[in-house]
Amino acid sequence: GGLVTATLLASLVCAMILTPMLSSKLLKTIPRTKAEIEAAEKKKTWMTRFYQRTEVGFLAFERGYGNLLSFCLSHRSSVIILATLVISLAVLTIPFVGTEFTPDQDTGDMSIRFQLPVSTRAEITAQTGRRIVDTVYRVEKELLAAHNEQIPPDESGQPRDSAIRFTNWRAGRSSGGWGSRGSHIGQADIKLLPMEERPYGIAELGEAVQTELRTWPELDRVFLGTSNRMMSLIMGGSNEKPIVVEVLGYDLDVTLGIAQKIRELALDIPGCKDPTITFDSGNRELVINIDREAAAVLGVNVDNIVSSIRTLFYGNEASQFREGEDEYEIFVQLGELERRTVNDILNSEISVNGNRIRLDSFANVSEELGPVTINRTGQERVVNLQLDVYGRSLGEVAADLKRAVAENIILPPGVGIDYTGQIEEQGKSFSDLTLMLILGILLVYMIMAAQFESYMSPFIVMFSIPFAFAGAIFALALTGKTLNIMSFIRLIMLVGTVVNNAIVLIDYINILVARRIPVNQAIAAAGRQRLRP
Repeated sequence: GGLVTATLLASLVCAMILTPMLSSKLLKTIPRTKAEIEAAEKKKTWMTRFYQRTEVGFLAFERGYGNLLSFCLSHRSSVIILATLVISLAVLTIPFVGTEFTPDQDTGDMSIRFQLPVSTRAEITAQTGRRIVDTVYRVEKELLAAHNEQIPPDESGQPRDSAIRFTNWRAGRSSGGWGSRGSHIGQADIKLLPMEERPYGIAELGEAVQTELRTWPELDRVFLGTSNRMMSLIMGGSNEKPIVVEVLGYDLDVTLGIAQKIRELALDIPGCKDPTITFDSGNRELVINIDREAAAVLGVNVDNIVSSIRTLFYGNEASQFREGEDEYEIFVQLGELERRTVNDILNSEISVNGNRIRLDSFANVSEELGPVTINRTGQERVVNLQLDVYGRSLGEVAADLKRAVAENIILPPGVGIDYTGQIEEQGKSFSDLTLMLILGILLVYMIMAAQFESYMSPFIVMFSIPFAFAGAIFALALTGKTLNIMSFIRLIMLVGTVVNNAIVLIDYINILVARRIPVNQAIAAAGRQRLRP
């Protein structure tokens, strides 16, 4: 707000002081007498001749525009019908304009996060990371061959055979996205040359690499991002994919099943790429199932069981031993041979009031899969389905996905679905910008009402706003661009620009009418005069 205020004040000072002074020095009077005209003819320069020749064309264009205005004023019904058709056509064109949160930016950054089966050794993960980097180089060479173009030489004139500046990879964790770490998770980062120095886009290379990686059976999950990480944090909040479907519910088996059904639906939606469920199948774990009634009869409680099993198999610090200045911890646990199998757990003895009770007398042990992490949103368990977008706008893919889910998924009690990620941010931003647009139009009307001292005159100016929006919609549709927060802000700015031109035109028409010039002639004359800026 302060920056805008300072800019407007500086512009006002310039218009009131600097512009009149420069006009007095730079602008010259038009020769009117015979002597002045002869003197001007003698001082003609090439710029003067160029101005005179081009002025003939501009004057002809002004006369044609004036004749067009006169024709429109004499055929008002036809003009109103044509204007209505233009607005109607613009409204019908809106569904063909895609929407997204922010426009794609080719910064040359590519990040590939991958996940192998749980408990995979870090050495295997590192080897997979190196293979992915080698795959990126190979796919890039194939793209260069397909485009039949070469990379320009570097600053020193040395030839280059690749647009990849540098790569790095890590094994054991990723920088974000899944919220987990382990030896089975890795990440590879690639930095390319600027867009003007390579014949392909980062999205094209990313799609080709992603297609290759989908065929690797050892990869449980893979995420490929082609946006700058800092921009992702600013615009999207995290490194997740553009569309995130949250399936909320306590029973993870039920929510995981629903997420898998939605994933199958997403595979049939054009433009929807790489749907990934961010839920690990789980680690293998041993579960002790306690017979509560038998345990109660034997006088065993859960605390006795937990403390005894932990001491026997994990160990416990019983005491400390000091010898001189050295101090040693005494760690008590079963010997290695006595804690190898499930039967060793069942044969364990629980101490209760001086008595020893075998574990298998009131419990059994089963081997199950437990989740690595349990994600929650608003204190509810959640399974996330992340989807990427390629070849279509984010809004179009999200609308098709919501429609498919609504028509094919029946949610059981206690289960809900939320759509987050960039589509959530887009909805919030579009709502705020729409409110700003409405407030901007109202404020413009209030200012014009005060200027013209009339409640009806501003409506003449306001009628130019729908046609400005119609032109913007046609431009977006014809160029294949999307409606995003950047273009939305420009629409808001367009309101002020269009209204400003209309205000000056209407004000000049009022001046001519005040000079007793007929209205139609005043409109035609003002239109010709205001045709030039």
